[in-house]
Amino acid sequence: MSDIGDFVVDVVDSEDEVKVVDECIICDEATMRKCAVCNDVLICSMNCQQIAVIDDVNSDHFDMCVADTSADTFYKDVLCNRIPRDEQTIMDFQFIWLHDITDRRKLLEIYATIIRQADVTPREMGIWVEEKKLFERIAMLVYTSPTLMSLDDVRWLKETDIWTRGLSKTTQAVFQDIIFKQERFQRELGMMRHLETKYIMTRLEEKSAIYQEAEVSVGQRERPSDQARSLSERPYSIPKT
Repeated sequence: MSDIGDFVVDVVDSEDEVKVVDECIICDEATMRKCAVCNDVLICSMNCQQIAVIDDVNSDHFDMCVADTSADTFYKDVLCNRIPRDEQTIMDFQFIWLHDITDRRKLLEIYATIIRQADVTPREMGIWVEEKKLFERIAMLVYTSPTLMSLDDVRWLKETDIWTRGLSKTTQAVFQDIIFKQERFQRELGMMRHLETKYIMTRLEEKSAIYQEAEVSVGQRERPSDQARSLSERPYSIPKT
């Protein structure tokens, strides 16, 4: 076995046939996934990508792997849990419509969930920004994978200026449908829980009634009858007078 750059080469037979195993530059695990920023070196997962950005692991690479677009910059901001400061990034990713730091933090968290769970790359986000369809694409992702954005998050989005000033009518319609479906799901879930609780209570009441009947039955068997009690209380012999 020998190392060649970022690869491990294994000699597998006498004819010098080789098998190349690609490795993550962070954890050395075998992978085919490339760095989401430069698409050059191998980084196996979002965890390693985040470690590399935050902790500056393998800094030789990340000194060269600089952000060329606002999407690259924003991707690094998300992994560092940092609200964007670059003006172009603020505009491209709709932070411009939010003036309160709490709202900007909320939007960052929504992006972070989508990027991590759906493994969205800067290249994809860059294309969506160029097409002016960033939130339309996000809406479609959430539509197909509802766990990417909670009902409370979608409701929050609807109450912000992003909804009225940053979203197209088409995107608004998709999010409205998401709200409708998630609300219906919660109602159905609540109804199921209510029926389940009602069923459990009914079963408990039935068991309690059976238990009480059993106690009464046992008590009646153990308690002597009036006749038996009167006989047992009689003296064995009549005292002489």
